This record gives sequence, C-alpha cells and structure tokens, in this order.
Amino acid sequence: GYIYYIGYDTNNYECSLYRISASGSEHEMICKLGKAPENSNEYYSYVITDNYVIYSESIGNSDKKNTAVLKLYNLKNKDTETLYSYEDNNAKIFDLKITGENILFRQANSDGLFESKLYSYDVKKHATELISDKVCSYALRNDKNIIYWKSYDGIYENSVESKENVKIYSSNDDTMLGFIACSNEKCYVYNFSNGAYKQGTDVFIGILDKDEISSKIYVKREKLIMPLYMGSDRVIMSLFDKSGRGIGYSL
Repeated sequence: GYIYYIGYDTNNYECSLYRISASGSEHEMICKLGKAPENSNEYYSYVITDNYVIYSESIGNSDKKNTAVLKLYNLKNKDTETLYSYEDNNAKIFDLKITGENILFRQANSDGLFESKLYSYDVKKHATELISDKVCSYALRNDKNIIYWKSYDGIYENSVESKENVKIYSSNDDTMLGFIACSNEKCYVYNFSNGAYKQGTDVFIGILDKDEISSKIYVKREKLIMPLYMGSDRVIMSLFDKSGRGIGYSL
C-alpha cells in the first residue's frame, strides 16, 4: 500500500501530489496540482482510485470572483480532465469523498462553509446532482449511505442507490452545527459552539444512536476540537487550546 500526501515547494509555490510506500522504500511524485498562496496546500482536496486521482482546486478571495475546479488525473496515460467548475466570490470545492462511481464534494462561496451545498458527481455519466444545501459536514456509512448535517436543521441520511433523504436527528439549541464521522455502522458527532442560539453551548463528542446522541464526552469550552478521524475501530480527534495541541480522544 501507499501513503499519499500533498507537498509544497517554497521556491515556486507549486503543490504536487506524492506517494510513499508503507516501507518507505518507494517515493514518487504523482502529478502537479498547481500553485497555492500563503505557504499552504489547504486549497486542494483529493480522492484516489486504482486508475484515477480526482482533486479539487479552490484558490479564492472573498472580495473577488474565482473559479473552483474539480479535475481527474489518469494514472495510466497521465492526462488531466476537468470534470466540473464553479464560479463565484470565494468559490470553493472541497471535502471530497468517493463511493462507487460517484464523487461527493461540498461547494461554497463567500456565504461561508456552513452554507455549503453537497453534490454528487457521476464519473461514468458526467452528471452532477445536488444532494442538499446548507451542509456543514457529512460522512459515508458502509460506503453506500451519506450522513450529512444540515445547518440549523438536523442530520439526514441519503441512500446512494435510492437517492432518498431521511431525517434521522432534529437539531436543538446545542446541535445547530456540527461535524460527523462514520465507521461501518456507528456515527460519531461533535457539536460546534453557537452563541447565536445559546450562550455557553455545551460542547461534546457523542454517538448518534437512532434519533438521539448518547455516550457524550463534554469538552471544556476554551478548547477547540479539530475534525474527527476514523481509525480501524475507533474515532480520534485532537484538542487545541492556548497552551497548544492537546491529547487525542477515542470512543
């Protein structure tokens, strides 16, 4: 197997996708992605299959129109193809995931990431379908169902096969916004502090069980939780505060 990462050249601001073998004996550049300002590679999101690298390029400015692009790089013939593009003020295409022949991504503009739209792109049909607007996070469960958190509304489940959207959790004052990570069956969530609805939101990490959130671990309000990551059998996250990086938690 390989580990993939984005490398940044400080001499020319060029970002490239690299891979390294698990043993460390093989190391190669896959393709050049483009230039990114501010010493950052956060403008690129990507997913990888046996034959393709599909990545998004989003370098925007909140005061100006720009074009965010979804591209496909063919690992065999080295060709690059533009699949989809979006123009707006501070346009972004990000948070890519893959299920079967469908590429999932979020699209946002200067309205902010909590107002992003969740799309599915069918690689074979070259067709884009809107799943939902106002999405603040989403995850895949069992590689076939999409779980997404609709801002200020609740959590929904979308079947990739039937395209049906079912609301599985309704937001309250503590859960207007949040982040989701899924294993094969379980869905883990953490809520964002949201002073517009409740001063002193109780911030926690928990398990979404049917229409309730259980097994809550409460987090001190002065700490910042970074996005959840799924390991082989548990969820891991990092905490940050004024003193720096905190410990990782798992459920």
